[in-house]
Amino acid sequence: MNVTVLNNQTLADITIQEKGSIAAWFEVAMANNLGLTEDVSTGKELTIQGEPLDSEIVSFYRSKAIKPATWTQTTSESTDCDICKYFK
Repeated sequence: MNVTVLNNQTLADITIQEKGSIAAWFEVAMANNLGLTEDVSTGKELTIQGEPLDSEIVSFYRSKAIKPATWTQTTSESTDCDICKYFK
C-alpha cells in the first residue's frame, strides 16, 4: 500500500498512522530507503508493507480521520505559523 505524506508529517507520524505502533518505524524507513530521522517531503509517496502491528489504533485513526503531523521547524525565522510570532 502507498500513502502520501501530508504537510508537517514525519516518518514516525506515518508509521503510527499506518502501522499503529512506533515499533514499525525502522521497517517503514527501510522499505522506503530512508533514515529514521530523515525529513520526508509533503506529497511524497511512501510504501507501507504488511499488516498493522496494532489494528485497533489504525482503525481508530481512520475512523476519526486522524493524520498526525508533529514536525516543527527549528529556525526562529519561520513565518509559517500565524500564532507562533506571539511566543518568540
